[in-house]
This record gives sequence, structure tokens and C-alpha cells, in this order.
Amino acid sequence: MQISYRHKRWLLKGFFGLIAVLFIVLLTVQATYSQTESPSAQPSALIQPAPTGNPQPGAEAAVQLGGQKVFVFTNRVGPLNPAERARIVSGRLQVLAEQPQFQPEDLRLEEEEGGIIITNNDEVLTIITAADAKAVDRPLPDLANERLGQIKQAIRQYREDYSLQSLAKALLSSALATVLLGLVLRFFFWAFRKLLKAIDSPQVNRFLVLRFNDVELVPVAWTRNAMLGSLKFIRFILLLNILNIYIIFVLRSLPWTKYFAVSLLGYILTILQQGWQAFIDYLPNLLSIIVIGVITYYLISFTKVIFNELAKGGLSIPGFYPEWAEPTYKLVLFLTLATAAVVISQYLPGFRSPAAQGISIFFGVLLSLGGASSVANIVSGVILIYTRAFRVGDVVNINDVMGEVIEKSLLVTRIRTPHQVVVTFPNSAVATSLIRNFSISAQEEGTGLILQTTITLGYDISWRKVHQTLVEAALRTGEILSEPQPFVWQTSLNDFHISYQLNAFTRSPKRIPFIYSELHQHIQDCCNEAGIEILSPAYSSLRDGNPSTIPASYLPNNYIAPGFNLTIGQQPHPPQKNN
Repeated sequence: MQISYRHKRWLLKGFFGLIAVLFIVLLTVQATYSQTESPSAQPSALIQPAPTGNPQPGAEAAVQLGGQKVFVFTNRVGPLNPAERARIVSGRLQVLAEQPQFQPEDLRLEEEEGGIIITNNDEVLTIITAADAKAVDRPLPDLANERLGQIKQAIRQYREDYSLQSLAKALLSSALATVLLGLVLRFFFWAFRKLLKAIDSPQVNRFLVLRFNDVELVPVAWTRNAMLGSLKFIRFILLLNILNIYIIFVLRSLPWTKYFAVSLLGYILTILQQGWQAFIDYLPNLLSIIVIGVITYYLISFTKVIFNELAKGGLSIPGFYPEWAEPTYKLVLFLTLATAAVVISQYLPGFRSPAAQGISIFFGVLLSLGGASSVANIVSGVILIYTRAFRVGDVVNINDVMGEVIEKSLLVTRIRTPHQVVVTFPNSAVATSLIRNFSISAQEEGTGLILQTTITLGYDISWRKVHQTLVEAALRTGEILSEPQPFVWQTSLNDFHISYQLNAFTRSPKRIPFIYSELHQHIQDCCNEAGIEILSPAYSSLRDGNPSTIPASYLPNNYIAPGFNLTIGQQPHPPQKNN
């Protein structure tokens, strides 16, 4: 779907508006957080003697100021664990940093019974115990001086970050970065739009086709689509990097999110480093997959060229019919892809994991439970293909259902009857049924398909006249062939009538119902013209006095229905036969 320039402008405006709203929310949250996270001083808890014993490993908490880590506590002090100590000291640092009259040089070190405390005049900020020094393997005075310097530096940095000059500079740099992002994105989309349009042009398409001896190995559409897909993927990756750089820059410019941006950048770099290392470790398997994929691709391309030539007749194999080319290619394609998938799966990450094994077992159970009938239909479909029972477009009769084959797949066969009803047969049912194909004789054998229809007439009519009349009716029918000439068989001599079977050739099996309808019409007309009544007498009766059943339009103008004659005393004359 193409996005117009106007819509892109609205999208950019919406994106920048979303960023502005995000900044306002961050400001509000930070202001609320600053007001609610300032606990009162608890000097008595901090200057209690430290318990004896070794520190608990892994239990540490960081003292923070404005989101920046100052130092870490790893030991308890009285009832306070490291997390509670860090929370109390962080709150006191926040209060001191926001007091304009406080100066970092006012902080002092004083020795107490439990260790060395850091004070601001008479207010205790924190205590450094012997256990803290032992945890980092440092002398207690050195550790206390280091913590004091860390606190002073953190307060100075906090005041510098939150000064009006720094805030104005941060907002200005964020605004400039946003404007620059808009220009970069506009040029970015314009450049890729031009590049994609250039690749899709006919001038470039001439260089994308791969040929060998005038045989097109890889269609130009495949190469073009591969290049377009690769460029779109590169565009997506570059867009993500541009947005990532912009977001990290803006977050680092603002004091409220500065250290969050550092953590986010570190997290992203860690992921990239781990991903790169995993890629390097997986590179041999990846190269194997690429080699297998390339071999499979060109093998499929080569087989497609071969089967296309077989289908068009440019290449012939004794005993291999052209209509077998497409289904055989599909079977070869399936087997090739299945083999490649089995081989490649050995190189995929996590192939031997319990999850992959569970998925394979699950699909195996599904196949065993629900695939029996499908497999039977597929096997029957393959058998129907290579037995050449019928093709798409043939007129067939399956299970007394006659119609044109409109679909022939590995699972089902669909037939459209003359009444436009689509009947679907499972291939397993078709393979075990009697199949009558009306199209093979009409198209391949040369003589055409024979249509048959039977008429019964009395013994009083000359069979020669009947033959002539039926042949004439057949020749009047539009889809009936004059060569070979239609012929008549007398199939049976019944008790009261004779069965005459008319056989006529046609090459239009799809119009069989219409041909039969027209043929029967002409049989009626020709019989009427020849004075033949289409009757099948089954009993003897007195005919005198009954009018003829021939339509009046075919009777002579002076025709009068005969009267009832009765002769007494002499043998009546035998009835006169029609000539």
C-alpha cells in the first residue's frame, strides 16, 4: 500500500507530537517522584554498631542521586538491610542536593564507636562500618574518604544537571535533534522511494535476468522481488537505528532520563554484543544452510526449466506425456523441499531441544490421527494422474454423474454437470469407480465420439427406409460428422417391434445433451416426412377407422381418416405395406 506525501506529513507530525507528550509526562512523573521520595533523616538507625560476622554475599543495594549510582552497600547496620540503608541515604542526599545554602565542602568525617560517619554539621548522612571496609578489602579510613568524595561529586553533578542553563541546553538540543530527525526521515523515505522505483524499471530489469544458452534459469521477477525485499529489510533496519539514536540522544540530553538512557544504551549494546557473538558462533551452521539453500534453489530452477520444456513439447521423453509435466514437477518440488528441510533442520538452533522434540511429536500424532484419509486421497490422485484416466476439461461419467472436469488435485476431483451443478469426488472414491471418458475418442483417436440413440418401430415398416431416414436425421444435426458416415444397427427383433440404434460421430463431447436434443428433433421431422409413425405396438387391435398419428402438416391435403370396414363371406385382402 502506497502512502501519499500528505499522509506522511501527518504521520511525522503525529510522531513528533507523541514525543512532546512523552517529555511532558516524564517531567510530571519526575516532579512527583522528587516530592514523594524524600524520606526523613534517621540518624539513630545509621549509627548503631554493626553486627559481627561475615557479610551476606550477593545482598547489595546502590545509593543513587538523580538516577546516578553513587556507591553500593553490601552489609547490614543494626536492623537495616543494605536496601533500606541505600534508600535512607539516597533520600538524605536528595534533600541536601536541593538545599541552596548547602555546600558539598560542609561534609565532614567523624569517628564513632561503630565506624566513621559522614556528617553535615550535626546531621548524620551515613556511616561506614568495618564490615563495609572488609567487604571491599579496603582500610576503613580510605573507604570513608572515597565515599565522601563520591558523595560530593554526585551532589555537584546533580546541581549542574538540574541547573537552568543545563535544562535550557537540553531542551534546545532535543528540539534541534527532533528537527534534524524530520529532515533525515524525509530524505530517507525519498531516497528509498527513488531506489525502489529505479530497481522496478525496465532498464534495470534487463540486467536482473539470469540466462544460460538462451534458457532463462531464474525469472526476472524472482530476482527483482528478492532485491526489493532485501532493500525493504535494509530500510527497516536503518529506520530502527535512526530512531534508536534519536531516542537515546534525547533521553541523555534531559536530566530526568539521562542515566536511564545510559542504562538503555548499555542494555542495547549488551544485546548487540551477545547477538554478534551468537552470530559468530552460529556462522558455520549458517554457511551450511546457505549452501543447501542455494543448491536447492538452482536445482528447483533447473527442474522447472526441464518440465516447462516437456509441457510445451520442446523436449520429449519416450513414454512421458506432456500433461504429466506439471504434476510431476509439483511432486519433484515437494520432495526436493522436504529433503532440503530435513537436512537444514539439523543446523537450526535448538533443533535437539525438548521443545522442538515436543513439537515434532505433536505434529506426528496429528498426522497419524487425521492423515490416513488424506494420504489415501493423495495416493489415489497420483494414480489418476499417471493412468491418464481424464484431464481437466474432459467430459467424463463417474458414478453415473456426467459432466466436465473443472479441477483435478491430489485430494479431490470436481465435475460441473450440464445443469451447472459442481460435484466433488474424493480421489479415493474416483480411483475405485468406473470412469467413462467421452473426450479421449473425440480429441485423440481421430474418428470422433459415437453417440447412440434407439428407436423402436413396427414390423410393417421397411427396415431400409428406416435406415435411410435415421441417417438423414443424423446428417441434419449440426455437431454430427458426415465422415465417418452415421450408421444404423438393428439391435433386437422384439415380439411386436424392431429396435433400431442410430450411431453418429461427433467431436464436441461438451455439447452432448444439446446434440441429443437436436438429433431427436430431426428424427421426428424425418420420420414424419417419410410417413413413418413412431410407434411401438405391444398388442393387436383393429386399426380401421382410426386417424393417423402423423402430424397434420405432414399428411396430404386430401387425407381423410379411413372408415371402419367389415367384409362378410370372403377373406379380406391383406393390408398394403408402405414403400
